[in-house]
Amino acid sequence: MLAIFKHKSVPNIQLLCGLLLLSSLYGCGSKHTPTELPQADAVLQLLHAQDTSVIQIKLQQCQVGNLFAGQEGTSSKYDIYRCQITVERFDDEYQQSFLKDQVVHLRPYDSETGWQLVASN
Repeated sequence: MLAIFKHKSVPNIQLLCGLLLLSSLYGCGSKHTPTELPQADAVLQLLHAQDTSVIQIKLQQCQVGNLFAGQEGTSSKYDIYRCQITVERFDDEYQQSFLKDQVVHLRPYDSETGWQLVASN
Protein backbone atom coordinates (compact mmCIF):
# COMPACT_ATOMS: atom_id res chain seq x y z
CA MET A 1 0.00 0.00 0.00
CA LEU A 2 1.23 3.49 -0.77
CA ALA A 3 2.68 5.34 2.20
CA ILE A 4 0.77 8.46 1.17
CA PHE A 5 -2.54 6.78 2.11
CA LYS A 6 -1.32 5.64 5.56
CA HIS A 7 -1.37 9.19 6.88
CA LYS A 8 -4.55 10.26 5.06
CA SER A 9 -3.64 13.89 5.36
CA VAL A 10 -5.56 16.30 3.14
CA PRO A 11 -2.42 17.89 1.57
CA ASN A 12 -1.05 14.45 0.63
CA ILE A 13 -4.31 13.37 -0.96
CA GLN A 14 -4.59 16.71 -2.81
CA LEU A 15 -1.04 16.27 -4.10
CA LEU A 16 -1.80 12.74 -5.32
CA CYS A 17 -5.03 13.87 -7.00
CA GLY A 18 -3.20 16.74 -8.70
CA LEU A 19 -0.49 14.40 -10.00
CA LEU A 20 -3.09 11.95 -11.32
CA LEU A 21 -4.94 14.76 -13.06
CA LEU A 22 -1.77 16.10 -14.69
CA SER A 23 -0.67 12.66 -15.81
CA SER A 24 -4.03 12.04 -17.45
CA LEU A 25 -3.89 15.41 -19.23
CA TYR A 26 -0.34 14.95 -20.54
CA GLY A 27 -0.47 11.25 -21.32
CA CYS A 28 1.86 10.12 -18.50
CA GLY A 29 4.72 8.58 -20.44
CA SER A 30 2.90 8.56 -23.75
CA LYS A 31 5.11 8.22 -26.80
CA HIS A 32 2.71 10.45 -28.74
CA THR A 33 4.78 12.95 -30.67
CA PRO A 34 2.89 15.47 -32.75
CA THR A 35 3.54 15.41 -36.47
CA GLU A 36 4.25 18.62 -38.34
CA LEU A 37 1.51 20.04 -40.51
CA PRO A 38 1.55 19.02 -44.19
CA GLN A 39 3.49 21.27 -46.53
CA ALA A 40 2.07 22.51 -49.83
CA ASP A 41 4.69 20.61 -51.87
CA ALA A 42 3.65 17.28 -50.34
CA VAL A 43 -0.05 17.95 -50.98
CA LEU A 44 0.72 19.00 -54.56
CA GLN A 45 2.68 15.78 -55.17
CA LEU A 46 -0.17 13.64 -53.84
CA LEU A 47 -2.85 15.43 -55.86
CA HIS A 48 -0.76 15.49 -59.03
CA ALA A 49 -0.18 11.73 -58.74
CA GLN A 50 -3.97 11.29 -58.72
CA ASP A 51 -4.79 13.94 -61.33
CA THR A 52 -2.10 15.17 -63.75
CA SER A 53 -4.09 18.32 -64.57
CA VAL A 54 -3.24 19.68 -61.09
CA ILE A 55 -0.39 22.15 -61.61
CA GLN A 56 -0.37 24.24 -58.45
CA ILE A 57 -2.01 24.52 -55.04
CA LYS A 58 -2.26 27.12 -52.33
CA LEU A 59 -2.56 25.68 -48.84
CA GLN A 60 -5.05 27.78 -46.85
CA GLN A 61 -5.11 26.00 -43.49
CA CYS A 62 -4.97 22.55 -41.90
CA GLN A 63 -6.68 21.24 -38.79
CA VAL A 64 -5.76 18.00 -37.05
CA GLY A 65 -8.16 15.59 -35.42
CA ASN A 66 -7.87 12.12 -33.93
CA LEU A 67 -10.93 9.88 -33.60
CA PHE A 68 -9.25 7.98 -30.77
CA ALA A 69 -8.00 11.02 -28.82
CA GLY A 70 -8.02 10.39 -25.10
CA GLN A 71 -8.07 6.61 -25.42
CA GLU A 72 -5.20 4.44 -24.27
CA GLY A 73 -2.82 3.37 -26.99
CA THR A 74 -3.64 6.11 -29.47
CA SER A 75 -0.85 7.99 -31.22
CA SER A 76 -0.23 10.47 -34.00
CA LYS A 77 -0.49 7.68 -36.57
CA TYR A 78 -4.28 7.98 -36.14
CA ASP A 79 -4.30 11.75 -36.77
CA ILE A 80 -6.31 13.00 -39.74
CA TYR A 81 -5.44 16.39 -41.21
CA ARG A 82 -8.26 18.34 -42.87
CA CYS A 83 -6.72 20.91 -45.20
CA GLN A 84 -8.46 23.65 -47.14
CA ILE A 85 -6.66 24.35 -50.40
CA THR A 86 -7.07 26.23 -53.65
CA VAL A 87 -6.19 23.99 -56.61
CA GLU A 88 -5.11 25.21 -60.02
CA ARG A 89 -5.78 22.75 -62.85
CA PHE A 90 -4.84 23.12 -66.50
CA ASP A 91 -7.46 22.03 -69.03
CA ASP A 92 -5.83 20.88 -72.30
CA GLU A 93 -9.04 21.22 -74.28
CA TYR A 94 -9.54 24.90 -73.42
CA GLN A 95 -5.83 25.68 -73.03
CA GLN A 96 -6.67 27.47 -69.81
CA SER A 97 -6.13 26.99 -66.09
CA PHE A 98 -8.94 26.99 -63.55
CA LEU A 99 -8.97 27.56 -59.77
CA LYS A 100 -11.15 25.61 -57.37
CA ASP A 101 -11.36 25.57 -53.57
CA GLN A 102 -11.14 22.05 -52.16
CA VAL A 103 -10.82 20.14 -48.91
CA VAL A 104 -8.39 17.22 -48.64
CA HIS A 105 -7.91 14.76 -45.81
CA LEU A 106 -4.41 13.44 -45.13
CA ARG A 107 -2.76 11.16 -42.63
CA PRO A 108 0.87 10.61 -41.71
CA TYR A 109 2.33 7.76 -43.77
CA ASP A 110 5.71 6.22 -44.48
CA SER A 111 6.17 7.41 -48.04
CA GLU A 112 8.27 9.82 -50.04
CA THR A 113 6.08 12.74 -48.98
CA GLY A 114 5.40 11.46 -45.46
CA TRP A 115 1.64 11.69 -46.11
CA GLN A 116 -1.20 9.67 -47.56
CA LEU A 117 -4.22 11.22 -49.26
CA VAL A 118 -7.30 9.78 -47.55
CA ALA A 119 -9.98 11.75 -49.39
CA SER A 120 -10.47 14.88 -51.45
CA ASN A 121 -13.58 16.68 -52.58
